[in-house]
Amino acid sequence: KCNEDLDRYLHGETPLYRNEHRVLCKDGSYKWVLDRGKVTERSAVGKPLRMIGLHTDVSARKESEEELRKTRDMLEHVIDSVPQSVFWKDCDGVYLGCNHSFARAVGHEHPSSVMGKTDYDLTPNRADAYRSDDREVIEKKLPKRHILEMVRRPDGRDVWVDTTKVPLVDEADAVYGVLGVYDDITERVRAEERLKESQERAQRLASASFEGLGFAEGGRLTDSNEQLASMLGYSLKEIVGLPVMDFVAPESRATVSEQIRSGSETPYEHLAIRKDGTIFPVEVQGRVLSRRGKQIRVTAVRDISERKRAEAALHESETGFRNIVESAPLGMHIYELRPDGNLIFIGANPAADSILRIENSQFIGKTIEEAFPGLAGTEVPQRYREVAKTGISWRTMQVDYDHDRIRGAFEVVAFQITEGRMVAMFTDITDRKQFEDSLKRERNLLRTLIDNLPQNTYVYIKDAESRYVINNPAHLRSLGVTCQEDVLGKTSFDFFPPELAEEYFAAEQEVIRLGQPLIDREEAALDMVSGEMRWHLTTKVPLRDPSGRISGVVGMSMDITGRKKSAEALRLSEQKLRSLFETMAQGVVYQGADGGIIDANPAAERILGLTVAQLKERDSYNQQWGAIREDGSEFPGELHPAMVALATAREQSGVTMGVYHAVRKERRWIRIHAVPQFRPGDAKPFQVFSTFDDITDQKQADDALWAEKQRLAVTLRSIGDGVITTDTEGTIVIMNKVAEAMTGWSAADARGKPLTEVFHILHEKTREVCENPFDQVIKTKTVIELTSHTVLIARDGRELIIADSGAPILDDVGKIIGVVLVFRDMTEKQKLLETAQKSQKLESLGVLAGGIAHDFNNMLGGIFGYIDMARRKNADKDVERYLEKALGVFGRARDLTERLLTFSKGGRPVRKTARIDRLVRENTGFALSGSNINCEFSVAADLWLCDVDENQLGQVIDNIVINAKQAMPSGGLIRVGAQNLELEEGNRRGLPAGRYVQISVSDEGVGIPKENLSQIFDPFFTTKPKGNGLGLATSYSIVKKHDGLIEVESDVGKGSTFYVILPASLRDLVPVEAQQAAGHTGRGTMLVMDDEEFILEILRDWLTTMGFTVIRAHDGEEALELLSKRQGGGDPVIGVILDLTIPGGRGGRETISEIRKRHPDLAVFASSGYSDDPVMSKPAEYGFTGSIKKPYRLDDLAALLGKHMGK
Repeated sequence: KCNEDLDRYLHGETPLYRNEHRVLCKDGSYKWVLDRGKVTERSAVGKPLRMIGLHTDVSARKESEEELRKTRDMLEHVIDSVPQSVFWKDCDGVYLGCNHSFARAVGHEHPSSVMGKTDYDLTPNRADAYRSDDREVIEKKLPKRHILEMVRRPDGRDVWVDTTKVPLVDEADAVYGVLGVYDDITERVRAEERLKESQERAQRLASASFEGLGFAEGGRLTDSNEQLASMLGYSLKEIVGLPVMDFVAPESRATVSEQIRSGSETPYEHLAIRKDGTIFPVEVQGRVLSRRGKQIRVTAVRDISERKRAEAALHESETGFRNIVESAPLGMHIYELRPDGNLIFIGANPAADSILRIENSQFIGKTIEEAFPGLAGTEVPQRYREVAKTGISWRTMQVDYDHDRIRGAFEVVAFQITEGRMVAMFTDITDRKQFEDSLKRERNLLRTLIDNLPQNTYVYIKDAESRYVINNPAHLRSLGVTCQEDVLGKTSFDFFPPELAEEYFAAEQEVIRLGQPLIDREEAALDMVSGEMRWHLTTKVPLRDPSGRISGVVGMSMDITGRKKSAEALRLSEQKLRSLFETMAQGVVYQGADGGIIDANPAAERILGLTVAQLKERDSYNQQWGAIREDGSEFPGELHPAMVALATAREQSGVTMGVYHAVRKERRWIRIHAVPQFRPGDAKPFQVFSTFDDITDQKQADDALWAEKQRLAVTLRSIGDGVITTDTEGTIVIMNKVAEAMTGWSAADARGKPLTEVFHILHEKTREVCENPFDQVIKTKTVIELTSHTVLIARDGRELIIADSGAPILDDVGKIIGVVLVFRDMTEKQKLLETAQKSQKLESLGVLAGGIAHDFNNMLGGIFGYIDMARRKNADKDVERYLEKALGVFGRARDLTERLLTFSKGGRPVRKTARIDRLVRENTGFALSGSNINCEFSVAADLWLCDVDENQLGQVIDNIVINAKQAMPSGGLIRVGAQNLELEEGNRRGLPAGRYVQISVSDEGVGIPKENLSQIFDPFFTTKPKGNGLGLATSYSIVKKHDGLIEVESDVGKGSTFYVILPASLRDLVPVEAQQAAGHTGRGTMLVMDDEEFILEILRDWLTTMGFTVIRAHDGEEALELLSKRQGGGDPVIGVILDLTIPGGRGGRETISEIRKRHPDLAVFASSGYSDDPVMSKPAEYGFTGSIKKPYRLDDLAALLGKHMGK
């Protein structure tokens, strides 16, 4: 032992060498010596070299210690006899001793293991509190009693203890330590807790009793502690010396005497009696100690009055509990855990029989596995055993059971009722489970929806404190995180600058406070990934729990930065291009599977003239819509595109419908696109959303739009400029045909090549290479123009003098994304002048074309009028033959002016009764001339006549046949047919009932894809590299103005068939020969008005040959004056021919109203070179008797007068 202590010191484990041991003296006796030593000298490397030691004789101390030990042993026997835990410490908190009960309580087998330790060694988590109690007792020299606390024993059990600490004082009345006694009152507390569980309003006992301690010798009390004296109602002085039996109630004295006589140390109970005669129950435990030959009985006495009352209350509570169990609506199974580990079923309440629909009494005495085989293999039996054994309750939200007659899902709570016994309380949650499963599916649908919203749509849910709860992936990415856990519990202040976070927080709290949603609010937002400020369109709505209480807020934001930029770019573009059209928002309506409207956006409210609330009261079948087709027939609700989409599970596009506008009190036209929506895995849609535009104005403007696009098409075809676009690297992207012709490069060959390789330019004079216009644009970022005398060297070596300009192509944010070059051939100065003149004419092409046609018609009228007169007065056969040929050319010239008017201004058709088959054959043959296409005709022999404008209908046939030819570049067969067609009311084409002629043109070409079928009649829609998209749009407009219909059927890879359906004429064809042969004669005075003198001369000569007297006027004022004079005399005017347009004067349109006021029955005829003027096609509606188009011949005039004036 000495060597061990020395080694510990030399290795630095102790600050001083110290050891006590016995030494053998010279006289053979032994003495106790205390050795203490310390190293006084060490080597350079720290090795001990010298040590000094002190030896002290401590034999006397050892003898005293031995005596003290014996006394201590006796005291320990006394202390160990009490059931309480006893300990004592010095003033520094070092344990000087304890009984076995305390040692075991702190995890040691023997008190010696505790000595020398402190509370920080034994109970570190409570050491500060214990040390504070010790100081209070030492400083005040007063006991501290009844310190109640729960402590955890080394075996893991939590127990309640009641501690009393008193000061230890020496002979000089100085405090040298603390004595502590504590009692394990766990059983009492548990009884009280059980009572509290049974009686919810029971209060915890405020205090606990402590044992009394008495020492008896010869049947009398020789010593006592204060607790015993107080318990029995005596003072310490009074109680010492009294017989023990004075404290025992008479009925218990025999029992106590027998316990004392037998020397039993087993605790037992009896009735005690106080000084005042009151009797109360106690629990006692005694032990006999021998000291100096005397038998001293040490007895610990505990007042168990409270425990007895608690037990009685517990019995009463258990009775109440039994009644509760019997009447509880929840099922209860009671089990007992046997020592062999079997869990035995011992009972159940009536609710268990009702819930399980069986008699549970049949299971009594069986193990849980025998009673309920369906639980075998699950965790339930083992969980129940743990509850019965440990008292730790267990709960599970769902136990599924399916065996024999018991089937269902149950929620179970298991708890201990007494040690070894437990109750399983359960309820049938089968219906709730089904509801929860349904709720879970709906939540999954919601999660799927928000997780799969478009990339720039952000959805999040926050609690009432604006802390994030749920975020969709797009919103997580915008916050710069990757998973939900990174944002849970955080607020906007954790991600955004304070000013933005404060704005978001204020808006959310306002929604929560007011309970009102915040709809479509534009907010500035910071993208935490890119650091870029973005614009969001945000909606925030209150989130309510099932009770209606607001528990948070749901936010949905859409990144509208691009839209705002586009809107700004559009605004600037509209300013530059003078706003070609206004942007109209689409209406959107959501409908359920039954057709009922679920929701609608503001545009839908505006377009339909109804609020969302009013819309929700309707479905597609509602008669208040007043829905009609384009032909005016009723539009049934079951054919509404939304209902068709629901029924067929397919999109419905481009459906036009007329609906009644409740606010405007008028019918509005909308074009609808309906899309069905499906839940995951469902083949049948659960709802449909429809988008639609108000196309009322579009329909009203169809005629104007068609004419405008015709003029635009002429302009586009007349442009002679080459155009090349490049990307930002100067690589060619697009070339038009003019550019191909000028450079000698095809667009296919040039695409992807550097601009300098294709667009090779030199200075005309110096022959030096000019600076690349692409580089100039990129450098200046503005529009540039080439210097004069620039020469383009074509691929084949040709040289062209060109004028050129270049401009940057900018994106929405003003960044250059490419360059466009526009150049024209300036080789001949005359071409420059002609191109400039043509450009000026194109700007007013619509007006000029009409004017040219009018003037040309006037001149043709004069020329051919004179020729016709010359032919009639000529007697020379050769001259007459030439004049006849000249008149033959007249018809072609007149057709030319008609086509010019139709093309430039979309003129109204000037109809006449005609044979369609002749027109179809002639125009088809003309369109196919010189091609490798064969043609078959199939025409009904009794084909009905039609009232048509032959020139316009010829254009339709030309366009359709040319399209068919272009669809078969390798040749093929075109089938052209013309058949009679009778349509009934409500026909699928939407045309009025009646007789029609149907023209069909079928090809064997490539066909038209389905996605293009709805667009082929739209202006400027084309799939051909060289097309302008006007041919079919023009045809559509012409057929529509003939009150007809054009439609198409197509099968990709097999060909297409176009159908033109025109109303059949109710009139018969008047043979031209009969008209020409009949001529016309008459007498009386005719008034003719025209601004052209030669027209007046021709009309005078023609009418004179017919037998009329002719008076002439140059404008409307003169005509009215002449008419006024003549009608009052004896030679009244019997007929008038008025030119509609008089430059600078009153024309026929203005004059007719005055004539009709005075002469309502007078024959008045309109004459004009403007064939598209509505007066010409419907003269009666404007007050005229008839009309005749310039230029016309004598025969035409004779036919007109013969028809309306007779002979």
